[in-house]
Amino acid sequence: MDNRIQEGTNWDIGAKPKSHLKLLILETTENTSSKDLRLGLKSIWQVLQSLKSGVVPSLGSDYPVDPKELEVLIGYGHKFFEREDLIVPTPEGMLLTNRFPQPNNIESKQVIPGSGIIYDEDIQENVADAELVIQLTANSQLSVNRGHVEILKLLNAMDEENPLETGRIKIKEAFDGFGREDHRSWIDFHDGISNLRKGEERKQVVAIKPDNSGGQDWTHNGTYMVFMRLPVNLKVWSEVPYNEQEILVGRTKKSGCPIIRIAPDGTPVPDPRCPVSGTREITEEGNEQFREPSAVVSDEIKLSHVQRANHHRSPVFKPDSRRIYRQGFEFVESVGNTGDYRVGLNFISFQDDPDRVLFILTQPDWLGNLSFGGDPNNQYNGIDKLVTARAAATYFVPPDNTEVLFPGENMFPR
Repeated sequence: MDNRIQEGTNWDIGAKPKSHLKLLILETTENTSSKDLRLGLKSIWQVLQSLKSGVVPSLGSDYPVDPKELEVLIGYGHKFFEREDLIVPTPEGMLLTNRFPQPNNIESKQVIPGSGIIYDEDIQENVADAELVIQLTANSQLSVNRGHVEILKLLNAMDEENPLETGRIKIKEAFDGFGREDHRSWIDFHDGISNLRKGEERKQVVAIKPDNSGGQDWTHNGTYMVFMRLPVNLKVWSEVPYNEQEILVGRTKKSGCPIIRIAPDGTPVPDPRCPVSGTREITEEGNEQFREPSAVVSDEIKLSHVQRANHHRSPVFKPDSRRIYRQGFEFVESVGNTGDYRVGLNFISFQDDPDRVLFILTQPDWLGNLSFGGDPNNQYNGIDKLVTARAAATYFVPPDNTEVLFPGENMFPR
């Protein structure tokens, strides 16, 4: 069996995240059998493969469209593995301890116990905790939206064919996102630039391997996706003084250079070698060595976001290194009918064990009990709600291989 990591994980040399994201959360009705779900996913997968080749079902191959490098990934949530007739055991990483709870199940509304990130006050249900996720990424908004709409058309047609069984599979929620050419986040800092090197290093973190599969050979070269929809409170951030913003992040705001200490007058001091001569920003060629924050910094800077999120452990292939491969897609959305807007980040990470990222979110010397970074005992007013959550989930992303009609088909009964 030739197990391959699904596309959309961008682990290999030459791979590059696409500019647009559409994340579709799918659920089924209570009476939808595993057999019916398998047939439905087979049809959905066929439509998406057709779009990848530039063929819209209603237009045919004589009128092709540019798919803009559309990539498709499918993952399975905790609720899928509650089915009793699956022919494989639940993957080790999908145990209940790795489940993001519903907000009504915990008094504090923490996104996961021990985390400083809480659900927004209006969130009553974590809609990402569903049976299935389909990730569409492409280099145009039209391409990912076309995939969304073609799935809707297919599901509508399936309902018309079986009117007594309407809505067996439906799209519960759709999340949009886009990449930024400037590699900055909504707080205007360079973010997400410290990441694993493409190729073998990234694969060692992303791909499930024999030593972390619990003997489940069929999961090898699968991975686990952790997704969080994270709004950012710009009003709170704007009230933090400029120097303190840099200290909280652990980078200078304009150049993105790593900060190594704080001067006696309270001024953050960046690495004097950065940026290299002839450049202005850390994203420019020649500054690669500064994208990974230095391990040699003062105690105050060790409390910063970039330091808490990466404790420089190695080797990366071991889950206790806590290294993850993350992809970020920003979002802007309206808030009800108020005329207000919400901005934030679609955080998506891939790793061989979801505990890599859940540990980061919950441990006190990492990001536990904090929404971003800094000293948990000396936080600016409101900074505990700088980052909140709208949805969060863990998904098993099975390997793809030539023996199945779609990734994960071998989990279903025939």
